[in-house]
Amino acid sequence: MKNKIFRALIVLIVPLFFLGAGFLPGCDRSVDGGLFTTRDGGNTWEQKVFVSEKENIAKLNVFSIVIHPTEPNVIYLGTQGKGVYKSSDSGGSFKRVLLNDVDIYSIAIDPKDSNIVYASSLSAANGKIYRSPNGFEETVEEILIEAREGQALKDVVVDPYDDSRIYAVSQQGGVFKSADFGASWSVKKWFDAALTKIAVSQSDTRVIYVASSDGGIFKTSDGGDTWLDFREEELPAVSEDEELKEGLLYSFPGANVVNDIAVDPGNSDMVYAATDYGLLKSVDGGRFWKTVNSLVAPGTVPIKTVDLASESSNVIYISAGSSLHKSTDGGINWSNWLLPTVRRIEAVAIDPKDMQIVYVGVMKLK
Repeated sequence: MKNKIFRALIVLIVPLFFLGAGFLPGCDRSVDGGLFTTRDGGNTWEQKVFVSEKENIAKLNVFSIVIHPTEPNVIYLGTQGKGVYKSSDSGGSFKRVLLNDVDIYSIAIDPKDSNIVYASSLSAANGKIYRSPNGFEETVEEILIEAREGQALKDVVVDPYDDSRIYAVSQQGGVFKSADFGASWSVKKWFDAALTKIAVSQSDTRVIYVASSDGGIFKTSDGGDTWLDFREEELPAVSEDEELKEGLLYSFPGANVVNDIAVDPGNSDMVYAATDYGLLKSVDGGRFWKTVNSLVAPGTVPIKTVDLASESSNVIYISAGSSLHKSTDGGINWSNWLLPTVRRIEAVAIDPKDMQIVYVGVMKLK
């Protein structure tokens, strides 16, 4: 296997590096893509790209990473224009399992039957949701197709309590729900915003947050029947409880561009938002937010991803440019690494059984 081991670099807070403008000596721009992983919490990094002696994924852009919940050696990658790749040996080797030349934005594994896997995409001219009953090994079905051309289905999630319930969001602003494993769908809401991410609370799966790239965050507390649009809330600009909350999401310049969201596994009211402004946190279900002081100065470089370890929600990973940041105390103190790539970090996945093992997918900057 032609994987390369790299020593992680501790870097200063210099926006030039975060933006990917800094280039590491000896790092070939054309083969610094695909997947990177650490098995020691970030101290060393290894590029994982092997497919065969004649093929690798070192040039691919990775939109999404999903790890099997009980067999963490099984990993799925959603790629730009190359479908889904799957590894059964912790990234040691990959094979292409969804052969369509599509953009795969997200992948979701059924929590009760891990053979069932879903993927959201933009295929040819239409957004689609795919379903496979056997891990994309043989059978693949198209279970939802976006009617409007050029509009991607950006995310798909499975309710962790009732796996018959599937949620998806579209770039056009639609929230879709299935109550029968994707056999049929209903529209729960149309928003005048480009929706990108869904986060279902593990502690109360009726609570769902939806993020957008131009309209902030929306919330339902009843599984999608009614929705709270915080843009329409008649709330003061700043909360009276200054110790816990700082202000509305829209009081932070650039925070209406929400790149990722994460809900604390044990508290449906505690939400993190990775925004173009920076990392924000709400403890009241999304009404008011405060800045989480990371090593990235607010308003300088967009925070692209935020992920919480399943073993401890105090362990937080965020990304900015090609740098990955980690906190083990809920965002008070941070360490950071510059990955051996000039590409932007697009996806992060934490091993569900060992939070020292982290996988990172990267995207070539335009």
